[in-house]
Order: sequence, then structure tokens, then C-alpha cells
Amino acid sequence: LDRNMGELLRANPYTRINWNTGVDMKTGRPIMNPDVDYRKEPKLVWPSGAGGHGWAPMAFSPRTGLVYIPTYDAGMKLGAPPEGVTFLPGNNNQGAHGQFPPFSAEDLAGREQSKFEGRLTAWDPVKGEARWTAKSPTFLSGGAMVAGDLVFQGNAAGYLDAFDAASGKRVAHVFIGTVILAAPMTYELDGVQYVAVMAGAGGPQGGFFSPDVVASRQRLIVLKVGGGKIPLPAERQAVALPPMPRPIAANAAVLKRGEELFMDRCSRCHVAGGAVSIYPNLWAMPQATIDAFEDIVGKGALAYGGMAGFSDNLTPADIAAIKAFVVNDTISRRSGKGSEVKEISRSTH
Repeated sequence: LDRNMGELLRANPYTRINWNTGVDMKTGRPIMNPDVDYRKEPKLVWPSGAGGHGWAPMAFSPRTGLVYIPTYDAGMKLGAPPEGVTFLPGNNNQGAHGQFPPFSAEDLAGREQSKFEGRLTAWDPVKGEARWTAKSPTFLSGGAMVAGDLVFQGNAAGYLDAFDAASGKRVAHVFIGTVILAAPMTYELDGVQYVAVMAGAGGPQGGFFSPDVVASRQRLIVLKVGGGKIPLPAERQAVALPPMPRPIAANAAVLKRGEELFMDRCSRCHVAGGAVSIYPNLWAMPQATIDAFEDIVGKGALAYGGMAGFSDNLTPADIAAIKAFVVNDTISRRSGKGSEVKEISRSTH
């Protein structure tokens, strides 16, 4: 855009895209592609729900005239939710469900397989094309910073990289040992130049990292030329599971209802089955937490720590069903009986 008049000057895709066929240069509105309307049947859409560029800051160099964009390159198979789904205030009403690549040959229908990669794109805003790209070892990468003739960017593999801003040649590959999602910054103090970066996983990416994984711990890393060795986090320690919880009497219908509610309302933070997440693992709850489940989920007993109460859209019966599903599934998994939750009768309680 012209920064003074707001006139649209360029509208060029910097990653694979098919949801529109271009942009109307007079109105600035995208020209929608009817072939990817997924309201009636699932469609492959580029870019994915992660976008082509997320919240990670981009950077601009007045020396090169280039914009440095942390870029996502991935498609998504999108479909409309089943009929009968109702809008719930305060819930995650996305109106779609998605699947990341790889896609089947049937879905691709002769198209090129989708990538699932992150990269740093050095974009020429005048020509509307990439000058160079640098592939990231992970899909998730940090924000970019330009300092002089260098571009800095971290990634989720725990490295801070520096590239020649003009050519894209990587000139530094520094192991931090911690996930980097933030953008670095730089400052000078007493004639010494420093580069600092906040490292650690959080925000929307937090669900991909367990709290006991050292790569996710928050650390501020400050570097200088000739500085000492970077201290790495302590090695990961095994987490001891609490004693087996007491089973909860519930029939098959209640357990199924609890599973459906959990997947719809809870699983975007608390991963089903107790897999990786920075949020509490509900498949490792001590009995005291289970006993307080209704107060926590319904009344917001832990709201001070970020766990809001859900009494506005979950009934006491709903909360009891979720609790029964989680507890009984925990018992089933830890007993080596698989993940299938079976009916537990009152006689065995």
C-alpha cells in the first residue's frame, strides 16, 4: 500500500495459495476461487489454517529494500462441520475442521503434494517476488530482525540463525537449546553490540510442547561476539505418575457424551490421552484434583491461574460426564487395556 494515500500497489502471493485467483487492484478485494468452497464437501486449501504468515514479526532492511517474512508453506483439507452444530458463546466456533498434509493421491487429483515447511522469505516488494529463501528445520519459526547487513531468526529446533541480508547465505547457526518463537532484538552498551532473544514455547504453539520438555522453558538469551559458551537447560527428568485414580460409575452413553464434550470443549488445550502440551495433563491428575474437578471446571476455582469456569456453557451433568470419561480412560490406558473406555457399573465402583 502507498503509506500516504493507501493506494494498493502490489498483491503478490509469497507462498502457495489457491483460495483466491488474484486480487482486484481497484478494490483490494480477493477474487474468490469457487473450486475450494468446502461448505458442501471437503476441499484442499492453500495456505492452511496456520496462514502463510502468522504472528511472528517480519522485518525490513533499508539497505537491501527487502522484507523478511517468516513463512508457512502448507495446505489443509478443510470441511464444514456436521449439520446440527450450534453456535456456543465463548466456544471455539470455527465453522470448519481441518487436516494437515500429506494428502492422499485421491485428494490431490494430480496436484503437487503439499509441503509442510517453514522458511524465511526475503521478499522484494517492488518486483513482487522472492529474492531468496532459507528453509527452516521446523514448521514453527520465530520472528525476524534485521541488524546492519544481517537477518536473525530463531526456530523451534532451538537454533538462532544469522543470514547475509542480501544473498541469504547463512553465516551463523547458534544452538540455544530452547525453542525460539519470538523475534530477536539488538542493542549497544558501552560500545559492545548485543543480540537478545526470548526463548521458550508458549501462546498458540504451547500445545505442541510438554511442560517437562526442556526446549519449552522460558529463557532470555543475550549474545555478543566473543561471548562465553551458551548454558543449556538441565536434562529432562522423568515425571512420576500419581497413584491410579478411583473409577467413576458411568454407563456407556455417559462416557461417550463425556468424550464428545472433551474433544469439542477441552482438547484444544488439554490433549486427549495425556499427550504433549504445556497445559495440565488431565490423564495424570492426582485424586485431590479429580475430587475438585467440578469446582475447577464449573466454578472456576483455578481461574487465577488461567483456567476459567465453564458453567455458562457446560451443565453439571456435562462436567460429570467429562470427568467420568477422563478418569475411566486414564484407568483403561494405564491398565494396558487400550484407549477404549468401557462402561463401569455401580457394582464395581
